[in-house]
Parts: sequence; structure tokens; C-alpha cells
Amino acid sequence: MKLVRLVQRPIFRSFSSSICFDSNKLLTAKKPELLTKIISILEKSDPIEPALDQVERILDPDIVSTVFSHRPSPQLGFRFLIWAMKRKWLQTWKLNNYIADMFVNENEGFELWWDTLEELRRCGINIPPDAFLVLVLGYWKAGNVEKAVESFENPAGNAKSMQ
Repeated sequence: MKLVRLVQRPIFRSFSSSICFDSNKLLTAKKPELLTKIISILEKSDPIEPALDQVERILDPDIVSTVFSHRPSPQLGFRFLIWAMKRKWLQTWKLNNYIADMFVNENEGFELWWDTLEELRRCGINIPPDAFLVLVLGYWKAGNVEKAVESFENPAGNAKSMQ
């Protein structure tokens, strides 16, 4: 009985890994098409969230990063990222660090992020805690610890007063 299990085990592992490889290959082949579809949603849908909900299961962190780098506008890119932050399987620290670095390196990065948060709040869209985590990280990287603490202590407060 044990011998049968040992013989079947490697065959099953080999078979299942080849299935995973083929499905990854298929997903990789569809990424340019998916990227075009997501960017089209960002450009044409208002609000974008319901349209993105329709394709969320076929996204992965690499696609999220790629979409953000090809975003039609910074604010739409931020809104897309905040939508993705609500889905744990789409999050990566690499992307969070990239966003925080962008806050520091672009003139109006913090202001655009706050504007996006305000817009979402006005529309009644829930803002995930990770949206503030990225903000705190950005302020910390900019050497502005006081603003980092303020944004952590008062995430639901008046965003404009903290810029």
C-alpha cells in the first residue's frame, strides 16, 4: 500500500506542476490584452470601481504595477491602486515603496494622493487602511515624521488641512 502511494506521488506532482506552468504561460500571453482592457476601464468608466470588480479575479500584482506605470493620469492611477489595495492578493511591498518614492520625487505626489482620498470619501467609497500606510511611508521617506504621525492619527479627518 505504501509503495503505491510513493509511486503515484511523483506522477501527481509532475502532472500538477505542468498544469501550473501552462496556465502561467497562458496568463503571460494575455497580459498585453488585459493591460489594454484595464487602461480602457480607467479612461472610459466612471466610476471605475464597478468595472474593475468585473476583472479582479484575473489580475495579479505584476499587472497592477504595469497598469500603474501606464496610467492615463496620476489621479486615476492612484484611484486604481486604492481599489487594488482592498484585494490582498494584488498587494506588494515593492509597489507600496514605489508609490511612496513617487510622493517624494514628484512635486504634487502627496497632494494628488490626498485629493484622490477626498474624492473617494465624497463618493462614499471605503478607503482601505493601506492607503494611509503608503502615505505614512511616503512622509517618512521625505523626512517629514510629523506629517506621517498626523496622517496615521487622523486618517479620516480633513485631508486638506494636513498637506
